[in-house]
Amino acid sequence: MNRLTQLGEEQLARALKARGIAVAKPAPPSRHGDLTRYQCDPVGYAREVLSLTLTDAQEEMLCSVRDNRRTAVQASHGIGKTFLAGVAANWWYDCWPEHIVYITAPTWDQALGLTFKEVKVQRWSASLPGEILESGVVRDPDPRKRPAHYIRALNAENGEAFQGEHAAPILVILEEAVGVPGYIWEALDGLLTHPESRALAVGNPTDASSLFAAACQAPEWHPLRVSALDHPNILAEMASRPAPFPKAVRLTWLEEMLAKHCRPVDQLSGECFEFPADSGRFWQPNAVFQGRAKGEFPTLADEQVIPAAWLRTLPQHRPEGIPEIGMDPARLGADRTVIAVRQGWCVLDVRQVRQMTLDAVTGLYIDVAREAARRAGCGPRELVGRIDVTGGLGAGPYDFLRAQGYHKVVAVNVTEAALDKQAFKNQRSELWFTMRAWVEERMIDFSRLSEEVCKELFAELSAPKYAVDYQGRRVVEPKADTHKRLKRSPDLADAVNLAFAARLGSGGPLVLFGGSGDSLYDDDDEW
Repeated sequence: MNRLTQLGEEQLARALKARGIAVAKPAPPSRHGDLTRYQCDPVGYAREVLSLTLTDAQEEMLCSVRDNRRTAVQASHGIGKTFLAGVAANWWYDCWPEHIVYITAPTWDQALGLTFKEVKVQRWSASLPGEILESGVVRDPDPRKRPAHYIRALNAENGEAFQGEHAAPILVILEEAVGVPGYIWEALDGLLTHPESRALAVGNPTDASSLFAAACQAPEWHPLRVSALDHPNILAEMASRPAPFPKAVRLTWLEEMLAKHCRPVDQLSGECFEFPADSGRFWQPNAVFQGRAKGEFPTLADEQVIPAAWLRTLPQHRPEGIPEIGMDPARLGADRTVIAVRQGWCVLDVRQVRQMTLDAVTGLYIDVAREAARRAGCGPRELVGRIDVTGGLGAGPYDFLRAQGYHKVVAVNVTEAALDKQAFKNQRSELWFTMRAWVEERMIDFSRLSEEVCKELFAELSAPKYAVDYQGRRVVEPKADTHKRLKRSPDLADAVNLAFAARLGSGGPLVLFGGSGDSLYDDDDEW
């Protein structure tokens, strides 16, 4: 027999602590008496047991969990959805002696650090009974008496299966639901076998193609939408009154979102909205604002990285400075090797070839560089070149060119982490959105390209779609997805993007230069 099993409780605790094993800390005994009286009154439980004040939207969310088998809450940033999920978990656990709560999220850190953290804080503040384990479990003070009574955080990130007492009523909470893996959604049907079981999915509606979006449209789910625009804090501060919920969304944040992610328009149309109410000020939101401020899934039109209409009214500029080159290489097959040349804001040349060996590709790069350098009155080795080496295909031309003295050629792997890790998931997304910024500001000049090339290029530039992930980062769809919809790879667009992405691949911040040397981001920006 293991020696540890022979020890008393106090001795066992000391032995475990000496071995570096965390010991559960039981919460103080409850002072609230029999909590089963709140089984049909989750709002009363929150108010009288947890001593919390809820917004009207939060009360509606709690009552929906009580009344509906499945509740999907698409909510803006800062409205207290995680806080409310913690209330729902504690209510379910405290008011029924044999009920179970499962909490999951896209990552283990989120499962522990979001809803389960709220569960712990609320229980400690209210002196609620139960043993709280650092492994993400709340259980009965005597688990031998009621083993099927607990709150448990699940590690969906590692594919941990939902295992438990499926015959008992279960509340499943999906935090940051837009990023929860598909196998978790598939497991829900098996978990909710008991007629009293419930599911609560909460998150920012940032990806219209997600399973969370599908749930919000499914008849078996009760959908709720919570917008920041009508949050009590916003309404109070607009009336010059103190915010009643200081930790929730504030007017300053909303004003910053309006300035960054909306454009003023003259009248209401499509997805436009009026704010403030009855002000006569109308706004056209982008996908980020729709998901994180309005609590709406982005429309299909807004999922375009670069709307086609933006490309039709671009002005002309004078070529200035030393030309720069972007190259998207391909070996054989249907894809093309494309080399794009720009000088200042002007795209001078987009050259595409098929069925070329790597030696021929490098030779083509040198020919293009010499021609562009001659027109600009400089040497070909002075030109900055960026070669896509994603998947290793561009590594050969890159190595050869560097060996030939083209030391300003840099390698770019678009699957690597973005330089601005908070705004973009990867460098591909960063590339496309820097191009989007310049097209939106009407800085790019394509007028020197032929009508045929422009037609093909514009179709590729307007083809990719994007979403916003559960961390609020913009994510451009994989190249393969664009290929399926466009029926070809957007090679021309990728080469042009590379030509304009100064410093990408060189270790510095992503900066786009125009003919005047102005940049989108200052050199001293924190990335």
